[in-house]
Amino acid sequence: MPKPQGNARNEKDGNIIGFSPLFGRSATSSYKVLSKISGKQEPGTNVVRLYMLVLGKFGQIFRDTLAGYLEKHVAKDLASEIRKTIPYDWRVLNDTEHWTRHLTVNVKRQFFQDVYYQNSGWMDIYLSVLHDEAVSRDLDPQVVLFKGNWKNSEDVDSKKHRSYGVRQRPILGSGSQELEQFKDTFGLTGSEFYWVLGMQVKSYFRAKSAERKHKRIDAPTSILLRYLWRQPKDINLFIPEIISGQEMLDYIQDIDPAFKKTHLGPLLGGAHVVSYHLIEKGMRPFARRLSAIFAEQITRRDDFYRILRTCAEEEVTARGVDIETFWREGNWNQ
Repeated sequence: MPKPQGNARNEKDGNIIGFSPLFGRSATSSYKVLSKISGKQEPGTNVVRLYMLVLGKFGQIFRDTLAGYLEKHVAKDLASEIRKTIPYDWRVLNDTEHWTRHLTVNVKRQFFQDVYYQNSGWMDIYLSVLHDEAVSRDLDPQVVLFKGNWKNSEDVDSKKHRSYGVRQRPILGSGSQELEQFKDTFGLTGSEFYWVLGMQVKSYFRAKSAERKHKRIDAPTSILLRYLWRQPKDINLFIPEIISGQEMLDYIQDIDPAFKKTHLGPLLGGAHVVSYHLIEKGMRPFARRLSAIFAEQITRRDDFYRILRTCAEEEVTARGVDIETFWREGNWNQ
């Protein structure tokens, strides 16, 4: 993370006080959230989403770069096996030495240098979002990144709102497409919408209430919205890509030719008729998470379909339903 401008008691403190301002919070809160003693302050769910964004990008850069290095510098069969086991999210950063153990010393040094420069390049993009967020709050970006005073409680009427540059307009409780159109533009369900932004339903409607609709929303949420509108593909760091019903059916039937089209809905927790909705109309909200897991795991584990089927049949048994009857009728209830 970049060090803030200004004097700190020592170099370590310089890193600490510059932490929370990067996530829309004050410099002093850095000590509270980074404290190693029990009872440390929790940063808030919308701040945690920004943590997830940063770590998610660093993990993505590490994973994608490593895949290329393995392909180039390690035997093809071994590289293929390693790639299947690399964690699909930020958890790959927990043990970077383990995942690079097959690279020679010189290649490993080049790899980590490459990752460092890519991380720095992405961090510049993130810092540009912080800069525009500060301007949208009538704050000096250099000062706010040092002190972390992100608050500006003044109302922003429509005339003032239009006076800002397009990329630096405040995101308000009402009238800002970044918030109002976010759910539909990204194709999210209601629960996904609140989860991605780290918002409670109550806080969302409070932001849109009559007394607050012309005020800027909380800085961490505004930063995340501003970023995702500019880098829409990174929504996959929060909502993994799903696989279509037809693609899922094709994968399964290649493995298990006896698997029928009508079995798809029951496999994912629905009825027979749901199978046609999944194939012809797209993935239903209740099955999206299982679809994302399927999309992630099917190319990484040859036995994943069998694992998923076993889970479904264990659930069938737990509900007191005969398994053969279940696959024939697609009914989860006796």
